[in-house]
Amino acid sequence: LISRLNETTSEGEAKSWWRVSERSAVFVTPWATFVTSLVIIFLMVGGVAFLYYTAQQYAAAVNFADGVNAFSKTERDIDGALNKISRATALAPDNDIYYRSLAQVALAKVQVIVNAPNANQNPNLLNDFRAAVQNSISYAQRASDINSQESLNWSTLGFVYQSLVPLIDGSETAALSAYDNAVKYDPKNPVY
Repeated sequence: LISRLNETTSEGEAKSWWRVSERSAVFVTPWATFVTSLVIIFLMVGGVAFLYYTAQQYAAAVNFADGVNAFSKTERDIDGALNKISRATALAPDNDIYYRSLAQVALAKVQVIVNAPNANQNPNLLNDFRAAVQNSISYAQRASDINSQESLNWSTLGFVYQSLVPLIDGSETAALSAYDNAVKYDPKNPVY
């Protein structure tokens, strides 16, 4: 093959723009060298970008797993879980599963605030409650915005609103609307 590629051309035929000798390919025209260099640079940049994206997704998955583990322990670390899963959503902002889980953990934070034994001693209780409610709703809505055709996202939003019915007026209407959307995308699910 190498001898075929190095054959000399007869008078009148165009010469090859590259030459193979022993173990190296040599480009004899400047444009071939430029194009080859450009392709190699693009491949290297693409490889680095892919590596960065993969590392970012891996870090997000690790933070998410740590958050789920913190929330699943018998002595729930809700703040730690919120922190870890929030980091996962910062690293992978288009992952609806992370936001759906974050909404459920934020709802658990609302329940802890409501069931706090020393409510009179905390002057910021009302602000904490409002922030936790707003966070749980916004996380569930963000999951539905990311993937509006996933019934679990709508079901989570409905569950958040359903859990807030005794605490916030109008939550039942929002819960029914979210559950209607969940039924629309998964009509055979008996839970809805």
